[in-house]
Amino acid sequence: MQAVRGLVVAALSTVLMLGLLAGLASETTGLASATTTQWQTTASFPPLTNVRAVSCALGTTTCVAVGDDEGNFASIIDSTDGGSTWTSVSVPTAVTTLSAVSCPSATICYAGGESGILKSDNGGLAWTVQDDGFNALSISCASSTQCTAVGSSTIIGTSNGTTWSTQQTPLGLNSLSSVSCPASNTCIAVGVMASDPVILGTQDGTDWSQLVQPSVSSLTSVSCASTMNCVASGLSLGGIATALSSNNPWISPPAWNPPTTIPLGAAVNSLSCPNTATCIGVGSTLSSTPYVIITNDDGAIWTSQTPPADEIDVTGISCSSLFDCVAVGYTGNNGAGSTIMSTTTGGTSWAQDVPPPGISMLTSASCPTVGDCFAAGVNTVLLTGGDAYSSAVYSSRIWSGLYS
Repeated sequence: MQAVRGLVVAALSTVLMLGLLAGLASETTGLASATTTQWQTTASFPPLTNVRAVSCALGTTTCVAVGDDEGNFASIIDSTDGGSTWTSVSVPTAVTTLSAVSCPSATICYAGGESGILKSDNGGLAWTVQDDGFNALSISCASSTQCTAVGSSTIIGTSNGTTWSTQQTPLGLNSLSSVSCPASNTCIAVGVMASDPVILGTQDGTDWSQLVQPSVSSLTSVSCASTMNCVASGLSLGGIATALSSNNPWISPPAWNPPTTIPLGAAVNSLSCPNTATCIGVGSTLSSTPYVIITNDDGAIWTSQTPPADEIDVTGISCSSLFDCVAVGYTGNNGAGSTIMSTTTGGTSWAQDVPPPGISMLTSASCPTVGDCFAAGVNTVLLTGGDAYSSAVYSSRIWSGLYS
């Protein structure tokens, strides 16, 4: 599977200043000394008023961020060194909104929004409009030439990286919110059909069919670790967090199974599945305490993990390996309530990191490698290089704003 992680973030301040910080710093905490990771800011250019999505091609140094000012001006910035430095690039004429980006390779990137779908074949440095009539909410690419985009109640795809065609969807489809394509021509999407949550799928990249309309209140996201292993998260009919899993989405009757056991929670805000058996979900409990759950058996049994205690709502998680994950969220302290935590034990234990002062909330994380992570939220995007995870003695790491 070729996966691309993205960040969705809230509107940023009108003036975004990026300055070069000197390298990495070291400090010691806890029982033993450890090298800390410096989060750094690295560029200066006109404001990217609303950063909506960031994508880094896995295993490469290509990263692209897109955004807009909510309807009049779109921006794209590009990094060819893993986020150390960024450059503002030209946006095609008449493109005013951008909300999604996917870079399946170091050279090929796709971006989308209300202005259509754009493509770059030089790592995000130059862009052309491929389809100016489609509002892309989510894009997933199985390869550099095979991608699928969903928006409203429509699905379009490309098999050559150039021409996008409308794909056949079931009658009565109301909306779509997320798509995951673990392999060529094979994709799963979640949304609403006939006013009820639905999971759709295709195995030919052309015709989509209803796989199941599960008995849940909503479905908001889906992640497939392989063509046979997918997890969709949402809310149960009782209004509490749930996650449906399948180790064969294509059989009939449908095999999307609710969990046998799942700790009580208000919502699963984000999922990361580093392999076909293991997924970690983060959110909040009904009593506004951190909610971190893990499954190691394809989603049947989920158990609670033990994050630092002062968070309220954990909103995003990204795992670059089976054991190494970063999660972000909110403590409830307006104006300075962001929180960052990390694990090197697959979620069994967590260490708390120190975000920059004044960061009010972080909503999502993306770690394309073990050593490089992005964290994003209200009025900021953060970046780290080097060891992105805390050591066994839980050394504190320093974070700095990439945008603030």
